[in-house]
Amino acid sequence: MRSRVGSKGRITLPQRVREVLEVKPGDEVEFVIRGGQVFLRPRQEVPLENLFGRLKVKVAYPGEVAEREARAQAWVQGLRGRPSS
Repeated sequence: MRSRVGSKGRITLPQRVREVLEVKPGDEVEFVIRGGQVFLRPRQEVPLENLFGRLKVKVAYPGEVAEREARAQAWVQGLRGRPSS
């Protein structure tokens, strides 16, 4: 298979290469240079900034749960300590 380098240094990946690598439009690929040869592979790792907003689970910082529970307890105690109207 062959592909021509355009005036802006771009190449088109032949369809068979895209199929074998399972890359789609928008996917990132990496060029690895070893011993004078260049290898192309799909990018495996996902940048952390791409994950923001996608995670459904909220990760608590150390002490956050205890702080939340202490606030709730203080609120409950505040309600119990008030005289009823």
